[in-house]
Amino acid sequence: MKHLCKYSDNCEIEHLCILSQDNRKWISVEQLKEGYLYTIRARNSMLGIWNPNPKFVGQNDTGGFEISRFKHGRNCIFVEYHYDLDKMFGTAKPYDEIEKVPEFESSKEKLDYLNRKAKELIFCRHIEEGD
Repeated sequence: MKHLCKYSDNCEIEHLCILSQDNRKWISVEQLKEGYLYTIRARNSMLGIWNPNPKFVGQNDTGGFEISRFKHGRNCIFVEYHYDLDKMFGTAKPYDEIEKVPEFESSKEKLDYLNRKAKELIFCRHIEEGD
């Protein structure tokens, strides 16, 4: 994986960097590409696949990021909605495009992909001077 660190010249490993206090402007909805994996800042994940029209029972049709979520011992696909689309329920802010995701034949395949990507990517947090 290529080095994507934008915050430090001292990183010695290849990794994807996410600041806990990221001052960059997040990627707007208009700039997102359907079916691409992004780094996100959200309640339940740091990775998500952009889906402009998720269809999940009990949730609205607002565009969101499909994530792998572990809750009560279960692992499932969950949607974190883009912050710009719903200020009340939007919890995800995307920062970096990672890659186009492959076609999946099942939800289990998509879940396995998200879990594998989460293990492959090493996340680090750089503390900015003065924080």
